[in-house]
Amino acid sequence: MSVDKKQTNAWGNAQKRHEQITANYGKHFCAAPWTSSWISPTGDVTFCCKSRDTLGNINQQNLPDILNSESANVVRKQMLAGGKPSHCRICWGLEAASGNASHNRVGNNRDGWANLDDAVAETNSDGSVRKFNISWFDLNSSNKCNFACLGCTPELSDTIRRNYLDEFANINGRDAAGYTEMWNNKLPEPVQFENDRTRMIDFVMGQADTLKQIHLNGGEPWMQAGFHELLDKLKAGGYHKTITLWTHTNGSISKYGGVDFVKDYYEPWTTARVSLSNDGCGKRGEFIRYGYSDRKWINTAQRLKQLDSETKNVSVQSCINSFNVLALDETAEFVDQHIGLPQTAFGPWSGESLTTVASLGAIDPWFKQAALEQLYKWRDKTWYSTLGDIISNVEQTQPMEQYLQQQYARKFVAAIRSLDSKRRVTLSEACPELIDVMLRLEQLGK
Repeated sequence: MSVDKKQTNAWGNAQKRHEQITANYGKHFCAAPWTSSWISPTGDVTFCCKSRDTLGNINQQNLPDILNSESANVVRKQMLAGGKPSHCRICWGLEAASGNASHNRVGNNRDGWANLDDAVAETNSDGSVRKFNISWFDLNSSNKCNFACLGCTPELSDTIRRNYLDEFANINGRDAAGYTEMWNNKLPEPVQFENDRTRMIDFVMGQADTLKQIHLNGGEPWMQAGFHELLDKLKAGGYHKTITLWTHTNGSISKYGGVDFVKDYYEPWTTARVSLSNDGCGKRGEFIRYGYSDRKWINTAQRLKQLDSETKNVSVQSCINSFNVLALDETAEFVDQHIGLPQTAFGPWSGESLTTVASLGAIDPWFKQAALEQLYKWRDKTWYSTLGDIISNVEQTQPMEQYLQQQYARKFVAAIRSLDSKRRVTLSEACPELIDVMLRLEQLGK
C-alpha cells in the first residue's frame, strides 16, 4: 500500500506552522477568525467548517458585514485574550477527548500563517477588523448533486432530499421532518437551492490579492454554475497563477453544462489539487454512493492523474461509514490496482457517517469490535488525522438502553429494506459481511 508523501509532508509542515502561531499568540489560538471564511450550502457563514454557530447568511447580508458582525468580533477579541470562544466549542471538545490540537485548528493555522500578522495588526480593541486579509475560502455554492451517498445529508445533496429523505433519516436514527432542519433552520426551498452567487463572487474577487487558496465543496462542485463563473473570473484576472485551487468531486463527471472542468480549470491552474471521493468499488460503491460507477470514476481519475506534477496533485478520500468500515482494504486495493493512486485518507466526512458506525456498535458488539480492528489497522497507514476522531467515538460508545436499541434497530432495518426496493443494488449484494448483522437487528427490533 503506497503512502502519499506530498500529503504527509504537507501535514508535517502544518504542525510546524501551528506550533509557531501558538507560540506567538497562545496555545488556544486559531487563525481562522482573521484569515478564513466558510459558507454552507444554505448560505450560513462561519470562520471554519467545524463551527455550527452561524455568524450570518450570505443570502441575506453582505459577507463583509457578516465577518465584522458583533458575534464575529467577540470571537476575535476572546481569541486574542487567550480565551476559548464558545463559537469553537466543537474543536475544544475534540481536543479534550484526544489531548491534541484538532485537525481543523492545525489546518487553519497552516493556511492562515502567511497573512496572520498583517490581519491581527488590522484588528481593533473590540475585535473588529479595519481591513480583511483572507487567505482561505471554503465555499459551498449549492446542494446540487447527482449522488445520494450514505453518510451524506440533504443539506449537501438534492438527490437525497428529493428521493431518500425518510431512509437517510432513519439510518441516522432521526425523523424525516427533523432531518431537514440543519443549521438550526429548515432547509430552503426548492429542493435544489443555490446561494447568492453575486455576493459570494464579489467578495472572493475583492480578496483575491491576499487569497492563497480556495476550496470548492459539495454537493458536486463540478456541476455548479456558480463555481464555473467564479473560476472564470479568477482566471480572467490572472489569479489562477497565484491562488491554489482545491476541489472535491465524486468522480462521476468531468464535463458538465458545456464546461470541461479538467481542461478548463484544473489543467491551466498553476497549483491545484483534487480530492476524489471513493467509499467503495463495484456493488458496494453503487450501494453506498448511489449514482456511482467504477468505469466513470476510473476515467475521471485517469484524466487527472495524467496531469500530476509537483504543483498538481490528485488524492482519494474515503468517508468511513457502517457499510464500508469492514472493507477498507477492498477500497484501498481498488484504488491502487486500477488507478495507481495512493490511498491518502480514511476518515468521517460528516457527523452522520460517524454516527452510523457508533450507533451500530452500540447495539451490536460484534460489529463494534470488527470495526475497531479495521480502524486500528489503518490508523498508522493514513496521514488523515481525523481517523482518530472516529476511533475515539466508537471506543467510547456505550450500549444503548433496551428500548432505544429496539427503536434504532427498527429504523435502520426499515431504511435498508426501503432502499433495497428502490435501487438496483441491495445491501446483501453489496455488503455480505453485514447480512448477519441485519438478521440480529431484525430480531432485536421485534
